[in-house]
Order: sequence, then C-alpha cells, then structure tokens
Amino acid sequence: MNTDGVGSISSGRRFELKVFGETISLTRQEAGQVPQLSFADSLAQAEVHAAEKFRAGTWNPGSPPTMTGFELQQAVQKALRALHLTPPLRVELVNALGTPIDIHWGVDGYFKLARTEIIVTVDLTANYEKVRSGQVKADFFLTPADLSSKTDLNAFAYKVANLLRKRYKEWEHRVR
Repeated sequence: MNTDGVGSISSGRRFELKVFGETISLTRQEAGQVPQLSFADSLAQAEVHAAEKFRAGTWNPGSPPTMTGFELQQAVQKALRALHLTPPLRVELVNALGTPIDIHWGVDGYFKLARTEIIVTVDLTANYEKVRSGQVKADFFLTPADLSSKTDLNAFAYKVANLLRKRYKEWEHRVR
C-alpha cells in the first residue's frame, strides 16, 4: 500500500492528496483482501477509521487539515446555514479512503451532520469519462472542476447542503 504521495501518481491520486492529504493505492491482491461488506457495515468501518484518524491527529472531520478539505467543509457548512436548517448542525467531512466503503462502494468520503447518521457520499475523481458515463455509486462526484473557482465550489456545496437538509427533514419525520 502506497500512502506517501510521491513519485509518479495519477491525476486522481493527486486529487485525493489535495482534498484528504493522502492517497491509498492497493494492488488487486490487497483490494481482494478487503472484506466485501454491506453498505451499512462498510459505513460503520469508515466511522471506526475516521475515529482512529482523529485520535492519531491525522484528520479532523470538523476542521480538515488540508486547505482544500477545510474550504470544502466550510463551504458546505455555510450553504447549510443559508438553507436555515434548524437546529443548526455542524458539517463534517469524513475521509474514507482505503476502507471497504471506498474499495467496494466507490465512496472516498462523505459529508455528515455531526451527532447524526445523516450523510452525503462523494467519489473524488479526475476521470471525466467516468463522470460523463454516469458510473456513480456515491451521491456526487467531486472533480477538480468543482473546486476550480469559488463559484464552482459554492455550487457543489449547495448541492451537498440541499441533500443533507432533505435527508435531515426525512429523518426528522421518521423519528417523530
């Protein structure tokens, strides 16, 4: 497994480095050893992974350590505030690279409303053919173009915030 980010790496791996500060490259054999779990169990593994990264000081979902991750998390937080979600909830950006949800479900990370189970999943990709073909497993693709300007970043953030808000409202109705 290569997590150092040096040498000749693909544009997709460079994009992972930009957002999450790391990239995970598994051989076919290594990927085959990652257990195929249900989406719910894969998500639970990603949550354990996120907690380990937080304790190790390598990733804080509430305040990502990379400039790009931080700007992305803050843009979604700002967009959610503009949508007047009540009660106001903190948005976290969770790094799921290398976990079963990444390897088997195509989810590199997700936005989460803190202290809830409400998420919006993202697949980071620099492969625009993948985007055009609609081979999406996550809720949204996040591409370098989505971060190319403040306008593009805010447009992406509002899409994520709208879906978080919608899922929160649906969850709120179910628990009443």
